[in-house]
Amino acid sequence: MGVLRRTQALLIWNIKRCLSGDIKKRPAYYHNPGTERLRAITTGQLINLAAEKWPKRNAIISLHEKKQLTFMQLKEQADQLGAGFVKLGLKPGDRLAVIGANTIHWYVTMQAAAKAGLILVMLNPAYRPLELSYALKHVGVKGVVTDHKFKTQNYPEILAEVAPGISKAPHGEPLNCPELPDLSFVIVATDEKLPGCYRYEDIMVSPHEKEIIFEVENQVQPDDPTCIQFSSGTTGQPKAAVLSHFGTINNGHFFGKRCGYDTMHHTLCLQVPMFHIMGSTLGILWLLTSA
Repeated sequence: MGVLRRTQALLIWNIKRCLSGDIKKRPAYYHNPGTERLRAITTGQLINLAAEKWPKRNAIISLHEKKQLTFMQLKEQADQLGAGFVKLGLKPGDRLAVIGANTIHWYVTMQAAAKAGLILVMLNPAYRPLELSYALKHVGVKGVVTDHKFKTQNYPEILAEVAPGISKAPHGEPLNCPELPDLSFVIVATDEKLPGCYRYEDIMVSPHEKEIIFEVENQVQPDDPTCIQFSSGTTGQPKAAVLSHFGTINNGHFFGKRCGYDTMHHTLCLQVPMFHIMGSTLGILWLLTSA
């Protein structure tokens, strides 16, 4: 009880101190110009620059998949997948969810969505049907890119539990499910032709068609939203935080500089999930600026 009273007294004293006297003598923040300007650039432009600077350097190595991509290969696949999203009918500002473990296709989906001006909704792969249903409805997701299975999770089955019409719909055709009225596409990284779904590889357009993405990419602005990340929801339903290209890129870039990652080439072991801020911004984006 004594500790509580002392804490309360200290809080009251601080409030009175802030409200009394000449406020101008105690600035709320300090202006300290840096040596480098904030970068007004989009994620798509960042990928293009990385491919130009380090075309043969590895952008990602996925040990459990036994796959890797150079920065040039990343750009090419992001262009092809982004063009595929456009051909499906997705437009800048549409919400595209991604569900699954840390994989090559998760990484490429993030870059392709940015190039297509889509808002990538990064979802926790541990979500169960009720959590997934809430998130998809809350932000009006139009398309989902997902793993087929991860550990005990079978994502097409979970989605079909949320919207039973998915399991009855033809393979490779748009959806019309009353439970998820905004959802039109489910894209699964699998070799199987699942009902109500597209295969990830089938959405990747051929190299000569990827020019579709270039016109769309040029319309994307740094202040446009690039992703939505959900809070943990410990005090209620998870909150959807909207992040911009400008904010996430500068966050990742200056985080890397503070860590000294810009002084030489580094390889980062990214063991945290890509679906949240540490993995997606402080992990992926700073590598595109400081590789």
